[in-house]
Amino acid sequence: MIHSQTKSCVLFLISFFFLAKLWSNNGTLIYAYPVDEITVDGDLSDWSSDVPYYKIETFLFGAEANGKDDLDARYRIGYNMATRMLYVAVESTDDAFMGDNTDQAEWNTHDIHNLYVDPAHTLTSGAISHLVSGDYRRIAENRPQESWDPQVRNASWDNLKVEIKQIGNKTIYEWSFYLGDQMEVGRSIGFDYEVMDKDPGESGFPSVWAISPGGGKAFNTLNMSDLILLDPQSKLGTLKGKLSWGEKSTLPIPNRVIINSLDKPNLWLMAKVDENGNYSIQLPEGSYELSLSNSVLFDEKRLQVVVMDMEQMLKVEVEGEKVSSASEFVIKKRALPNLIPEKGILSVYSREENEKVDEFMKSMMDYYRVPGASLALVKNGEIVYHQTYGYKNIHSKEKVDGETLFEAASITKPVFAFAVNRLVERGEFDLDKPLHEYLEFEEIAEDERYKLMTGRHVLTHTSGLPNWGRELNETPGSKYGYSGEGFEYLKRAIAHHTQQDIEEIVEREVLKPLGISHTYFTKNDQLLKVMANGHFGLQPTIFDIPTEAGMAHSMHTEAYTFANFMIAILERKGLKASTYEEMLRPQTQTPSNPYYEKIGWEESFGLGIVSANTPFGKMYGHGGNNGDFRCQFEVFDEGKLGFALFTNGSNGIWLTQILREFLITGKVDFWGE
Repeated sequence: MIHSQTKSCVLFLISFFFLAKLWSNNGTLIYAYPVDEITVDGDLSDWSSDVPYYKIETFLFGAEANGKDDLDARYRIGYNMATRMLYVAVESTDDAFMGDNTDQAEWNTHDIHNLYVDPAHTLTSGAISHLVSGDYRRIAENRPQESWDPQVRNASWDNLKVEIKQIGNKTIYEWSFYLGDQMEVGRSIGFDYEVMDKDPGESGFPSVWAISPGGGKAFNTLNMSDLILLDPQSKLGTLKGKLSWGEKSTLPIPNRVIINSLDKPNLWLMAKVDENGNYSIQLPEGSYELSLSNSVLFDEKRLQVVVMDMEQMLKVEVEGEKVSSASEFVIKKRALPNLIPEKGILSVYSREENEKVDEFMKSMMDYYRVPGASLALVKNGEIVYHQTYGYKNIHSKEKVDGETLFEAASITKPVFAFAVNRLVERGEFDLDKPLHEYLEFEEIAEDERYKLMTGRHVLTHTSGLPNWGRELNETPGSKYGYSGEGFEYLKRAIAHHTQQDIEEIVEREVLKPLGISHTYFTKNDQLLKVMANGHFGLQPTIFDIPTEAGMAHSMHTEAYTFANFMIAILERKGLKASTYEEMLRPQTQTPSNPYYEKIGWEESFGLGIVSANTPFGKMYGHGGNNGDFRCQFEVFDEGKLGFALFTNGSNGIWLTQILREFLITGKVDFWGE
């Protein structure tokens, strides 16, 4: 069972923006021409009048501008081969400019401008983010060391200069960025610019406008504009074309197409594709090759996963000052590898099957575009297989190994629940005592219903709280509602009641007695050394490791050591028999799910763990979904068998489903073709 889990408000925004990357239109194209050497001093008189202005008017989030006096911004751009500088001038008008020169200044506390540059400009590279306002200066939101890309980790202010000049309600930001060897006429680089407007009395995030759609640009460079450094003699032509499925289909058309120059290896960009499959873009004349930008689609109408053939290419010619029409790009589906047996192999598994598992994992990870994974299989209460696959970071090609750790996301919940049950059976905590008697939840205290909430309600997902958010949606105990927020409240209540650190409690009650090593809940130097990067599709994400343990989401582990938790459940170790009976007993029915109906599973929640009646006997497990990490574990009493799979990619959700078919259910005509 895969449950949506979000690490924090920041990660929620990042995840939202990555979904925008996958499903919204982008592909904004900017052209820059040579300019004379410019002195960066906030005085734009040395800019030629021939260099045009362009609006910064793509609204991302926050409150819409209340007319041009509230916010109006425009920019101009050029490059100089002699200095190898990219020059940018931005003028913004704001009737209520807000600065913050205090030591507590953050990116969201004042008006701020953000220049993004990705000189490497690959499908997996990161962008260097430069945030400025008054005396405030930050690179990559002060977290460059957490990027997957060395060009971001090694970024400094040495290559950049910016001057700010304020004249009445107008502010000028003048920039130069040294491109060095990456300054090449005719190439493309990643570029974008955000203007963040904070008005007096406004709480929360500022309003944000940018050159191109899609946020989270520092983490998701495919949401940036493509900037072409044009030769003034270069002729532009218009390329028009259409994408379509080769058969009548309810599937959406991919919203972008990749265009690679065959004449210049460093010139490539994205073109927007409308809902009918049409695209039109101006390009320097020459030869190009078109390919797809998305690999996996989900057909909600037919509940079907469709994987596109990413090896497809279409060659086109663009003539200067003319409209060139490309042949129709007919999208083909990629056939699902025929590796799923009619009956799952785990029930009859022997070590001779290892090669089949390896072949399956490698083929399916390639098919679903999953960067890296850690897999462990358990049978008869023993670990019979463990292997790691793929990459920690698709950009650096650093491989996953036995030391690599993954975000376990919501698989944290049953581990925490195990610790809670240890306290309960010793009489140190009462699951049926109202939580407010241990610790008040001040943000929702005005709603008297919250005083009904108990630890049992939290562990069975009937707390009435939303997944994330500090309000009460339902009367506690009245109905199922999956809630990470509830687990965090229970965590605080236990820590307050016991006057102990929650990590120390979990270490003492679960990790040490069950032999779960190499597992962490908060940021530390060792974790940073072995942590895998998450990925949305094949785009890496920054490390987002919490400094405070979250009992709903923040465990970092891998399949081999986590298999000891699975074995403990199968062998009923670490808890009294009566406690296990209560923990694993179905207590809350979950909503119906077409997939589980198809395979004949009836799912419920016990105390922090999924409990299911299946055609293969009783199953206990949990899924994890932090967006860029997907994982799943399941154990079956019959045969004392199960699996744990941790992946560092958003497409890992499809791998977990197909792995279940391979190991447990046999082929199910549902998720594949």
